[in-house]
Amino acid sequence: MGQLKCQVELKSSAEKVYDIYRNKCCVFQKITPLVFLKVELVGGQWNLNCGIWKDTLEAIDNEKKSITWTLLDGPVPKARYESLKVEYQFTAEGEGCTATAVLTFEKKSNDFPDPVKYMDFIHAMFLAVDAHHLAQ
Repeated sequence: MGQLKCQVELKSSAEKVYDIYRNKCCVFQKITPLVFLKVELVGGQWNLNCGIWKDTLEAIDNEKKSITWTLLDGPVPKARYESLKVEYQFTAEGEGCTATAVLTFEKKSNDFPDPVKYMDFIHAMFLAVDAHHLAQ
């Protein structure tokens, strides 16, 4: 098993950023339209199941402001990984927050790269969500 971690200091509050990831991920297409060409609810409700690669919601902890998604229902993750999971957590820091993502993965082969580009994407999304919220 491998693991990558990303932490970003944001100006938005933990509550606001967590709310977007928890309840409003359908706005990701509006925030980054060149990345999210389409956001579609496959089943459930928007505040329970949405994301890229038909992510499967695994856990929500409102007290810790954390969300865990399994990312194996798409061509890239299925081809390269036995398992791929990301846990997001948003921790209050003054008026802003620390956004943390831990990406845990098991590659199908050592020939495949670690999902560093996906972690770069997660980092960029943290910043984009923060900028979107601050512009509201």
